[in-house]
Amino acid sequence: MRFPPLLFAVLLLLAPAAFAQSPREQLNQLATQLRASPGDAALRERVIKLGQEIRPAPAVPEEARRPFVQGNSAFQDAKTPADFDRAIALYRSASDVAPWWGDPYFNLAKALEQNQRFADAIAALKLYLLASPDAADARQAQDRIYALEERVDRVAKATAAQAEAAQNAAAMAALGRQWAQSLVQQLNGMFAGKLVRDTLECSLDPNRFTGCTLQEKSGNNWYTFHPVYPAPIRFALSPDGGKIQLFETLDNGPRFGKTEVHRGVGTPGGVAIGLITWLTEEGKPAQMRFFVNSKGDSVFEHSDAPVPIHSSSFLPSVRYRYSQRVAR
Repeated sequence: MRFPPLLFAVLLLLAPAAFAQSPREQLNQLATQLRASPGDAALRERVIKLGQEIRPAPAVPEEARRPFVQGNSAFQDAKTPADFDRAIALYRSASDVAPWWGDPYFNLAKALEQNQRFADAIAALKLYLLASPDAADARQAQDRIYALEERVDRVAKATAAQAEAAQNAAAMAALGRQWAQSLVQQLNGMFAGKLVRDTLECSLDPNRFTGCTLQEKSGNNWYTFHPVYPAPIRFALSPDGGKIQLFETLDNGPRFGKTEVHRGVGTPGGVAIGLITWLTEEGKPAQMRFFVNSKGDSVFEHSDAPVPIHSSSFLPSVRYRYSQRVAR
């Protein structure tokens, strides 16, 4: 059959309209695409906006209502992050089946907030407002977004501060390892090839240890004891490389042999020997000095004073025990 030219032209114009999709058909097609790519935010917003234009509003299928109700149950009973993760998954499932439905987004935001995922909760609330612009609690939802934005900002600043602190700590640890390595070399160089030949004790009575005040320490109150078997002193890096270990070898003679005693651990405060903070093996503060005397001997001095002599809380009138091991 042949159509008149004018009628044929009219049919050509009407053909696209005859095959054009209705808004509901477009909604179903886009929703199907979204289920295949649930992370496509632009497509989700497009589906939500299209759902707002359809009157009457699209129905919520049972395939969406079922995970939504189950999500509410999981949220109500949730006690752990894993419990809230289950509710989150169920709410997402509901919103993927019926992306134009606002309720799953609102409850999803609450579950995300419980898991401290504040940025994701904000995104969910924005989708809720897009899907339910006329909701009775729209004002409260927008205000909640503002509150969550402040928490996101606060968490970001705290995270940045923690990262900076960790970076500074790592830098200080690296610097401490450099200091410790340098100080171990300095101290071992000071005592290299030398043996402890004398032990000096500061006391007012040669028959018993009375200790000395700071003034008495600077006088002639030192008594010398000669070890039977001279022994060395050595320094080593701690396993982490950031501290200094002090060892003294005690020689107990041919019968019992030598015993290496761990005298303390030092934390460097710089590359100067005097800046090392020492602790005993038991973790108690230890006051130690290392110097070369006027005779060229290397001296290791130890005291039971609770604080260094140069400290403002040091009590110069109190008698403390001072002991010196002289190596040459």
